[in-house]
Amino acid sequence: MKYGEVTLTELANVTQIVIRDLGDSTLGKRKQDVGWLKGQQRITVDNFDHAFKAVESGVGFCRLPRHVIESRNHGQLVVLNVTLSDLYQVPLHLTLPKGVQTGPAALAMYTELKSLRQT
Repeated sequence: MKYGEVTLTELANVTQIVIRDLGDSTLGKRKQDVGWLKGQQRITVDNFDHAFKAVESGVGFCRLPRHVIESRNHGQLVVLNVTLSDLYQVPLHLTLPKGVQTGPAALAMYTELKSLRQT
């Protein structure tokens, strides 16, 4: 894969492709635009497949999972290294719905994720 270095300012005038938040909006909380860089233009799509096709067609840029890029990219896309992108955060709520009846695999994952959280 090819890599290019850019800043958020440089991306401000480029169309951003954003995957629609299909989370539960019945919880009384307002929707968040997580991952949207507040560019002047954006296109919202329903899934990563549509997002990849839009990027591949040259419509704009998008945050895509590395495995999507690696499995579909045939050398035509450039992975952008965005300055300060390591500060990107996504809210995560971690629960154990089964409580004490949680199985060993789920408990191990819960413990690992909890150990990674930032304080």
